[in-house]
Amino acid sequence: MDIAVNKTYAVFRTPFSETEDLAQTFSGIRGGGVNDQDPVDFFCAGLVRKGCPDIWHADRLLALSTDEAPPQVIAGADMGGNHALECAVAAETAGAVLTASDIGTLWRDEKNLGWTCLRLLPDGRGLFASENIGPSDTEYAFAEEITGSLRRADGALLRVTGQQPRIPMTSCIRHTERRVTALKNGRWQRADEGAQGCDQAQIREVYEIVNPVSAIRALRDGRPPSGYAAEQSLALGDAMLRADILYTIHPDGAVVTDFDYQALQPIPWQGFLGLMYQEKCRPAPGSVRRYIPGLRPFRDGGTRYDFSVPRDIAGPFPASFPAAPDTWEDPAFPPDRQIEQIIFGRSRRCVAFAAGILPVEDGRPEIRRRNAVDALRLVASRKTYLTFCGASSPSECARQNLPPFTRVRGAAYRTYFPSDRASSCYVIPHRGVRWLYADWMEKGGKRTERSFPVPEGVRPVPYRLRGDVSWSFENGELRMSGSRGSAVWALQPDRVAKQSDARYNGR
Repeated sequence: MDIAVNKTYAVFRTPFSETEDLAQTFSGIRGGGVNDQDPVDFFCAGLVRKGCPDIWHADRLLALSTDEAPPQVIAGADMGGNHALECAVAAETAGAVLTASDIGTLWRDEKNLGWTCLRLLPDGRGLFASENIGPSDTEYAFAEEITGSLRRADGALLRVTGQQPRIPMTSCIRHTERRVTALKNGRWQRADEGAQGCDQAQIREVYEIVNPVSAIRALRDGRPPSGYAAEQSLALGDAMLRADILYTIHPDGAVVTDFDYQALQPIPWQGFLGLMYQEKCRPAPGSVRRYIPGLRPFRDGGTRYDFSVPRDIAGPFPASFPAAPDTWEDPAFPPDRQIEQIIFGRSRRCVAFAAGILPVEDGRPEIRRRNAVDALRLVASRKTYLTFCGASSPSECARQNLPPFTRVRGAAYRTYFPSDRASSCYVIPHRGVRWLYADWMEKGGKRTERSFPVPEGVRPVPYRLRGDVSWSFENGELRMSGSRGSAVWALQPDRVAKQSDARYNGR
């Protein structure tokens, strides 16, 4: 594995096939503008021919992303990741000329409601947030309209000639740690400037989501007597939630994201998308097809949808469909992953992308089915939302009568791999266990055999079998066969596997 870092981006190059490598780029490795959220996020992925010296080059672009860092839902609004509370009002004003020295000053409208100047926008408008009109600092609410003119205690007057509500109050996240490390020659080392010949890499990200009431107060309280000289970060004041995230990039390019989110204040924390990703790039000619194991065929808007076989997502698609428990094939197992097949036209070549939630910690089915209102949401943009807890949309979270979450932990993954159209097989390593996922997606009933070499001293423990899958394990080789269905195995050291048989077998 080779790593390169430039500005706020890092790219990781790993072997993919005999002729190509996989290059995956992350953004948010470093901070950008004063109030840019800049979470660690997926930016792009592509295949590059072996021998190409440019690590930033891609011969075949597989994905281009702008928003895949999943947010939390707090008080019915997305916060964290790329999202902030939409509580500010952009105001066009006449009268006194606003400058940076006005940032942090308090104004009152004609209803005597207090408004704090947060910043000046590039187009000359001022960005304001009202005082808290909710019952407490943790059950906050903000006004969406300035009434009449704004007046300051020193007599300055602003006539509001136009306004736009629901502007995100960014940045709401305050990073306390961001670093890239690499495993090379048996030793972990810093790789914030890049590295070559590594065996594994990690990105560690820790940030706090700040309380907006506290942030506004801190902006005012911190204003010097002569005023601020420039825009100020709004990631101020008290933290209400802490995010501790570890991205591990494995030698085959699989990315496992361990996360631990913890509330630091008694906030209405209503849900979390454990994983989301945007539609993959469509080759010309070619197609992108989606397969969702464990989801029953369903009807929406008069159209029948069946994702038990790969479906070209260029065709009709739900506008916004939540996969509630009545759409799960097995109520005990919420659908936890998706596969996207990228088909390269006449060559019939297939590159698969798989992403999902590992059955560990709060992502275990017995916990997730209790915490999640739906398993996922299918939307018109083809973006994928996999629900970890709560619901897959902020509005639905707000409607549900779920007790607020205080801490959630789990792991999600994503991986690209060569595949065929009728079956797939991939492995996700996590904390000493290698999770083997195998799927069969044949429409016509033709069986396909797959085999997987199991290292000595390791035993496959069946975690979840569905459909017409059969299997055998002899001489270190796991043989699997099926036409429609899937299998999940936990590949564990033999001594651990013996202890796990009772837990996994037959599930």
